[in-house]
Amino acid sequence: MSLIRHVISGCRSLLFKRTADRDLDDEVRQYIEAATQEHMRAGLSRQDAERAARVDFGGIENAKDVVRAGGWEFLVESGIRDLQYAVRSLRAAPGYAIAAVGILGTGIALTTSVLTVSSTVLRQQWPVADPARVVTVLAAKGGPGFSPAEAKYFGELTPIGPANMINLHPGLTIDLGNDTTLGLVGIRYWRLSTKEPAYSLTGGAIPVSGNESLVGDQAEITVERQFRKSLDVLVSLSRFEPSEGAKRGRSLKATTMFAVELNLSV
Repeated sequence: MSLIRHVISGCRSLLFKRTADRDLDDEVRQYIEAATQEHMRAGLSRQDAERAARVDFGGIENAKDVVRAGGWEFLVESGIRDLQYAVRSLRAAPGYAIAAVGILGTGIALTTSVLTVSSTVLRQQWPVADPARVVTVLAAKGGPGFSPAEAKYFGELTPIGPANMINLHPGLTIDLGNDTTLGLVGIRYWRLSTKEPAYSLTGGAIPVSGNESLVGDQAEITVERQFRKSLDVLVSLSRFEPSEGAKRGRSLKATTMFAVELNLSV
């Protein structure tokens, strides 16, 4: 049977199930009748010949099920029956249905988020011929001591490290054309626990007076220009203003930071 005829036959079985079952019954009867006539020609009576034909044929209903299971429409029909059963079961227990849908939705969302982040972090590469040969050169002035790797990791020039810290971090990136972008970032830092101090990038303690959780605010402006595929230049200007509690702790003061970052493919 050709593919087109196979598809048409399956659709006919799905849409006109009674007609398909009637045709199958006719085919079974014709086969048994032909076998009966064959046994009668061998000398058996009508009754004995029909009995012998049915014995040779086997279970009629089982044979019908085997024929129905041979087409692709059987999988569709089975899926529809399973879906109907699932809907009836969920309607009978709405509390279980809500819990099941919530758990599945949360699991799918978390899995998608983890895979998206891991794919971005682990597989993203620079758009250069040999990403392994990219070198970062960073020169900074005005802030605390930190390594280029730390600055690249945290993204902004900042005197505040990630330990015991949460932050609100809105940003805006504007495409100026000619492979140039302008970035504007605002950051507000809070201590996660007021029982501990804040910490710098290098791990030094930053005392904050009293039970105040706010550590400070920061604004940063960046200009990035890609001159060619092998050279990317990022200029950053950042201003950090400590909170009153951080000022009373005498560990932080208003700081202006400037950095130039070169990403080279050598």
